[in-house]
Amino acid sequence: MIRENDLIGYLSQAYQQDDALWQLLGSMPVSKTLRPGQMVFKDSHQPEALFVHQGILKGLYYDDKGREHVTRFWKERQVILLTGAQQPNIATADHLQALEPSSLSAINYASATALKLAPGQVARFAAKILLTDRNMAELKSHLCALPAREAYKKFKKFLPEDRVHLRDIASFLGITPQTISEIRKSTK
Repeated sequence: MIRENDLIGYLSQAYQQDDALWQLLGSMPVSKTLRPGQMVFKDSHQPEALFVHQGILKGLYYDDKGREHVTRFWKERQVILLTGAQQPNIATADHLQALEPSSLSAINYASATALKLAPGQVARFAAKILLTDRNMAELKSHLCALPAREAYKKFKKFLPEDRVHLRDIASFLGITPQTISEIRKSTK
């Protein structure tokens, strides 16, 4: 139930109910097919957008000690937005890795014009993509602020745990793989 004065909640719900964008993006031709473990590197300093037709991918970066940090996951019918941070010294995902066979479409000027959208539709769909991406970023912040057991429980609602490596879930949640193993053992 959305309160009358909750404009953000109303807009968020309205964007989630409108399925036209995802159907339209799903009609785009596949431009990349990835094998499990295959990496995609950000090519330029320009923001990049990809639509996931099939599979699960993770966004990651390596710190100065060579440790991998998982920043995001994307699955079917989601848009990957890769861009650098607006401030220096903030690490962002500059690598994508397929966790299972995946197919993607690049969203660029050429593919967007091929969809033959009216200018008003382009603005509306762009706003929907940005809102969805922002909400997914908020999810990570929310999960990392929770106790490990609760964070893991909520993560499983977002993404099937059997499709993601334990170490990737742990990196994403900011906990150790051993903690997740203990949680799993105690819930059996």
